[in-house]
Amino acid sequence: MGGIVGLSGTCEDEDMNDYLGALFATLGASLSLNGDGGNVRGWAVSVGIGLVAGVSTMLGQWAVLAINRVRGLRMAMTLLTSAAGMLLKGAIQSALFILLGNLFLGVDLSLSQVLPLVLASYGPFWFGFLVVLPYTGPGIARILNVWVLLAMWSFAIVSLGLTRPNALLLTLGAWLGAQLIDWCFELAPIRLATRVFRWVSGSEGVTSDDLMRAAEDRRV
Repeated sequence: MGGIVGLSGTCEDEDMNDYLGALFATLGASLSLNGDGGNVRGWAVSVGIGLVAGVSTMLGQWAVLAINRVRGLRMAMTLLTSAAGMLLKGAIQSALFILLGNLFLGVDLSLSQVLPLVLASYGPFWFGFLVVLPYTGPGIARILNVWVLLAMWSFAIVSLGLTRPNALLLTLGAWLGAQLIDWCFELAPIRLATRVFRWVSGSEGVTSDDLMRAAEDRRV
């Protein structure tokens, strides 16, 4: 029995090593804009990249979490919600990509083809925690967004067999649509993103927008 347990543990270790190897290979392909690298067809790998991207992006709001005293279970729930939100964003972006492909190119794509490459392209968001840096944070956020756009373009060319102009058309259209949806969630009067954050974190305190307004008032 002891030998069987040991063999099972070895197999599990090998599976985990294989997964981590594929995860970091795909991350490297995303960061280097190498559409030929990685494993964008692997759901587990792509979802893993998306989850870490969501957590890192929320950690970039460290000042908000600290000021609102979000700790323990509430902190874990907030990070998990951010991770799930990143997956939802990927699904929406994939749906936009498929819709544009059907409308403008007559290409019939499926979610199983597009969603893994979209999530894999979120590799640059692993550096989302850097948004916490003072003064340079907003600039870093813009760089990461453009970086993701370029990674998605490179993956679309290789994984979907699209020409560079067609891949750029669909990628840019889906990316711009996702940016618009982000604006609606975060900046529109409904402020849905803020409402979700306050509900999950259990805080009625300040948000990143409040901090930015305070900083601008202090300058004046």
